[in-house]
Amino acid sequence: IVDYGAFNRNLRFSANNPGFVDVDWGDGTKDQYPLVKISDGSYRIVFRSLDIEYKKNPDDTTWWFRKEDGSQYVPIDNHAYADGRRDVQRAVSIDFTCDIYYANIQICKMTSFPIVDIPGLEFLIVSHTLYVNDGIPVDKLSRSKKLIYIDLQNIGQRMTVIPEAITSKTEVYYLNMFNMLDLRDIEYSGIRNIKNMKNLQTLELSSCYLDRYIKEFNDLPKLT
Repeated sequence: IVDYGAFNRNLRFSANNPGFVDVDWGDGTKDQYPLVKISDGSYRIVFRSLDIEYKKNPDDTTWWFRKEDGSQYVPIDNHAYADGRRDVQRAVSIDFTCDIYYANIQICKMTSFPIVDIPGLEFLIVSHTLYVNDGIPVDKLSRSKKLIYIDLQNIGQRMTVIPEAITSKTEVYYLNMFNMLDLRDIEYSGIRNIKNMKNLQTLELSSCYLDRYIKEFNDLPKLT
C-alpha cells in the first residue's frame, strides 16, 4: 500500500487484437492470463485491488481479475512465494503476446519504473509509485514512438530536467507531469524544449516549481 487513503490499485493494459499476458514471478513460476474483448472491440486485461477488500482483510488483500468471457471480476490469490515474506523486493516481469497500445498502472508499490519496452504504446498512465528509485528509463521510453498521451504523477524523486525523450515526442497531445519535476532552474531544466511539442492540447505541470510563464508556451498553437 502506497497511501493509507488509496487502496484501489490497478494494472490495466489494452490491445487491438486478442492475446495473453505472461507473468514471470521470478521464482521459477509463470502464469498466463487472457486479454478480454470489451464493448468497443478492443481487448483488455485488468488486475485490481478494491478498497472494500482491503478494509476487510488488510493483511491479505485480494486481487481481482476479469473473467475471460468478460462477464465479471473474480478473485485470484496472491502469488505464494516459498519464503512467505512480504518485506523483500521481487523481480516480476510481464510480457505480452500482442501489441499493447494502452498501459495504466496506479497506486502500486514498485521500486523500478514499470514500462521498459513497448514500441506500440500510445497511452501511458503511471501514478503514485513513489518507491521507484531508479528514475524513468528515458532511453527505453524513446522506443515508444507512437506515444500521444503521457500522464506521469508522483513517481519516485523529482527530476530537475524534463527528459528529451518526452519533449521530442511531437505527436503527444496530452502531457501531465504532476509532482514529477523541479523546474526552478528554467535554463537547466530543459522546459524550454516544450516548444517542440506542437500538438499539445493539454499541459499539466502542477507542483513542479515553475514560478513563471515562459515564452515557449506561446509556440504551442493547440494548447487550451
